[in-house]
Amino acid sequence: VIIHEMGHFFAAKAFGIKVLEFGIGLPPRIKGIGFRRGETEYTLNWLPLGGFVRLLGEEDP
Repeated sequence: VIIHEMGHFFAAKAFGIKVLEFGIGLPPRIKGIGFRRGETEYTLNWLPLGGFVRLLGEEDP
């Protein structure tokens, strides 16, 4: 899952799209575990069912 999500992360960066969050697991976030580097927040989440990359401009319908 991490390698798959890294593909999304690096593709977005290559096309100049801002990555707001790189998450392992699904929210809610585990408090106190995670960090921010540059514009991206890296998080570990409670539900170990996958991961996600949240991009700028990507909004829920």
